[in-house]
Amino acid sequence: MNPPPAGIETERLLLRAYEPGDAAAFAALLERSRDHLAAFIPFFLDGDPRERLAKYADEFAAGVSFSYGAFLGDQLVGGGGLLPRIGPGALEIGYHVHVDHVRRGFATEIARALVRIGFEVCGADRLEMHIDPGNLASLGVARKLGFAERGYDAEASVAIFSRVRSARVSSVTSACASESASGG
Repeated sequence: MNPPPAGIETERLLLRAYEPGDAAAFAALLERSRDHLAAFIPFFLDGDPRERLAKYADEFAAGVSFSYGAFLGDQLVGGGGLLPRIGPGALEIGYHVHVDHVRRGFATEIARALVRIGFEVCGADRLEMHIDPGNLASLGVARKLGFAERGYDAEASVAIFSRVRSARVSSVTSACASESASGG
């Protein structure tokens, strides 16, 4: 698979690879959103924010995983990632939104951008979202973006939603690859 870009522009947001200077904003997001995040992704609260951002940057540079901060202007409103940990040709999509910015469509906007990049740039054949079944908002995001529930992971207590690359996306990806191979 191809690596994603370090920056992705959406209608309102800039998703970009985290930088060391984002540590204070990231720590504030985690602290302010602690109860909100703990309800569905408590593991996301673990660890020192500065160390985590350094790890995210190292993993992005090494092509191991791809974590983004989602910025509205200069304000960190959430984040997301493309995680190649679910098998060959597949990426898991994860995302979160600062508690002060929920119900504004940011989760859908972040996830939609990651779906597009996952298929069109990375060339993934399959994308998955692993969602706590009690997280009705995230279940709605997955369904809105064309993901279908494919099963349940009892060990992780998550519903697994999946979407496969369509013929339309495949032809776009192939055309892009052909153009870049021919220098066009």
